[in-house]
Amino acid sequence: MASSPTARTFHDEVAEILGRDKTPEQGGIESCQQEEGGRWRRSGSGSNGSSQSFYSWGAILFGLYTWATLSWIYSTGERAGYVQKFSRRGWICKTWEGELAMVTIPGTMPEKFLFSVRADPVAETITRTLGRRVALIYDQHKGVPTSCFGDTEYFVTGVRVIDEAKVP
Repeated sequence: MASSPTARTFHDEVAEILGRDKTPEQGGIESCQQEEGGRWRRSGSGSNGSSQSFYSWGAILFGLYTWATLSWIYSTGERAGYVQKFSRRGWICKTWEGELAMVTIPGTMPEKFLFSVRADPVAETITRTLGRRVALIYDQHKGVPTSCFGDTEYFVTGVRVIDEAKVP
């Protein structure tokens, strides 16, 4: 939009109010042009545009990194035992978190396997099999940047009930 020769800049009005006559190049107030209708428009480049670009690129890179860590599987496996704790928790991002007690020999202290579940159907299956010996099929994702996707790096993708009669 072409400015008229009589258009006053924001700098002119503020300088008049403050009694200062510095130009933006001399370290004064940033130059803005008054458009028709009394609205102000920036007419220079300031540091705000470059910081917005910096934050935009930061958000894009963070998103790509998060996508990569959730897409790339470091390892897959199975752990067998009894699910002794399973709950949906979190302040903002609600995730299913659980604890599997893996007993190698009866009478010994169980080893705990902490896991996260992202899919509601898998969480429902785990809830139905509480108290039974199960095998949890999991994917391990290393380097996930936030706990919004789960508190652990082990994400359970399937559940298999182990028949107690077949265990020696």
